[in-house]
Parts: sequence; C-alpha cells; structure tokens
Amino acid sequence: MKLVLKLLLLAVVGLGGVVLARAMILGPEDEEVPGPVRVEVRSGAVERFAGSLRIPTISHWDPALFDPVPFEAFHAYLREAFPLVHAALQVETIGG
Repeated sequence: MKLVLKLLLLAVVGLGGVVLARAMILGPEDEEVPGPVRVEVRSGAVERFAGSLRIPTISHWDPALFDPVPFEAFHAYLREAFPLVHAALQVETIGG
C-alpha cells in the first residue's frame, strides 16, 4: 500500500513539474485586447428597452402555474415600442 501511495505522489509531483516547466517556457500570451467600442444610442431607446423589462414574463415548469397574460402584454409592447423592427422581422409564436 505504501508503494502505491509513493508512486501516486511521484506521479503527481512529476505532473506538477511538467505543468510548471511548460508554463514558464510558454509564458503569457501578449495579445492586445481592443478597448470598448462606443455605440451611439438613439434618444428614448433605453427607456423603451427598460419598459420591456418591467413586464413580469415569468415562465414555470408546471403548466398550471403559467400565466400567458404578461407574455401577451410583452408582445403588444414590442409591437408598439419597436415598430420598425416588428415590421422588418417575421413574428413566430411558439407554443401558443
């Protein structure tokens, strides 16, 4: 039993040594990360988006607890708040 533990410890130490040596040889990548991109947001867009978050669309695993009314209100809000998107895209309702 002691021999097995010694061999296991030797394997772990050896593997750690290999990992450490490879990390020291390879070192960190010197990849330059681009900075944040500034995006101009139209006036009122944030408020319209925030309005969509205020509608409590909560789904449940149990169909008996599911309330479709908030989802219908959410769809109506999207049609009203984002008419250009709604006109350009095809609406597909899944599961009723």
